Amino acid sequence: MNSEDKPLSDFEWAAIVSSRRLALLGTLVSILLGGRMLEPAEHVALTRAVSHAAENNKVPTIPHVISALKNPSEEVRAEIQDQGANLGHALTRCVTGDIAGMFDGESTVSFNPDAPIMVIDTSGLTGASSEAVSITSACTSAWVEAVVTNKESGQRVVVYEEGWDTLSDPAALERMVVQWKLAREYGITNLLILHKLADLDMAGDSGSKPRALAESLLTDAEIRIVYRQAPGALPTTKKNLGLTTAEAEKVSKLKKGQGLWKVGPRSFIVDNKMTAAERPVFDTDARMESK
Repeated sequence: MNSEDKPLSDFEWAAIVSSRRLALLGTLVSILLGGRMLEPAEHVALTRAVSHAAENNKVPTIPHVISALKNPSEEVRAEIQDQGANLGHALTRCVTGDIAGMFDGESTVSFNPDAPIMVIDTSGLTGASSEAVSITSACTSAWVEAVVTNKESGQRVVVYEEGWDTLSDPAALERMVVQWKLAREYGITNLLILHKLADLDMAGDSGSKPRALAESLLTDAEIRIVYRQAPGALPTTKKNLGLTTAEAEKVSKLKKGQGLWKVGPRSFIVDNKMTAAERPVFDTDARMESK
């Protein structure tokens, strides 16, 4: 067994858990503050509050962090001060505001590493505020990240079904880029599904950091699968994916279920065959048929 295969010590594991908690809480606070980044003093205050909540509660939750921010103990009061109250007020929305009941308690589900597939269903968020949707994305992304970055969890396929939604969330986009870069290290295959290449605009204006991160995903993708495109979308697809004129012509004539697979410099026309077991799950056209 080499040094890379040695199990983590209790100290190393505790440090990883603490780092993930702080990163997630920082993202949640940023969302509730309108998307702005935390000031250095605010980051220190949140760090102290998260540590205090973890030290004094078996399963620290957001209410514990709020309490530590608004009513800091004597030993950390000087470092939390006014910044703690402001952060606590922002997080209070998770407890008494329109998001109450969604993120203010212990998790009611756990990850099953033996399941052949795990699906995060966000249909229940229809009509919810943008903050609720963003916080849900941050929490679930952090959860998935903790699993796929564990080398002992085996090889996995991670599917981002609504790619436009992930691209529009800067924090989720940064985490996805990391998973893309370290896919071989983690033993994962990432699938990002976009309705059209113009969805990249959801990441931000041209020249912005989020837009650059989103475009880097295309650069790093070794396999690109293109289905039939609307005539107006084809020029953008051709340009962004580096399709030849012949490939773009083929894409415009693809039948339903056919895709152009770009594997490195080579391309193939592939027919997707839906099995009887898959049809009830993936054939959403039935919802559009008249009764």
